[in-house]
Amino acid sequence: MANVVADALTRAGVIYHVLSEQEVAQGALDRFAVAIFPYVYSWKRETETAVLRYLRSGGKVFACYRLPDSLAKELGVKITGARFDSGDHFDRCVLSSPGLPGAPEAFIQHSWHVMLVQPDSPDARVLYTW
Repeated sequence: MANVVADALTRAGVIYHVLSEQEVAQGALDRFAVAIFPYVYSWKRETETAVLRYLRSGGKVFACYRLPDSLAKELGVKITGARFDSGDHFDRCVLSSPGLPGAPEAFIQHSWHVMLVQPDSPDARVLYTW
């Protein structure tokens, strides 16, 4: 599944690097402004700790599928639940107001599982909702 994200980044002309969990745990994220974690079902404690350090030093994270409570708290968001559906109810994400300059109004993302997230600090924003 991570190949889908890699393909999308390539088509968009984004230069990216794929890191192993070991590289992340050893601090390799520090070389990058943004870290993308597509389809992470389970976070190893060492990875979670390294990502917390990265966030606290100013790094930005885009995480999909699951997010440990410690990372949610550090990002200033609160996970309020999850929804599951085998139909097409979760087929697109829509940009939340006030939006983000240059961001698409919506994008297609077929999913059967979504996490419900809301801002939990004044600086946090949830950019897209299902």
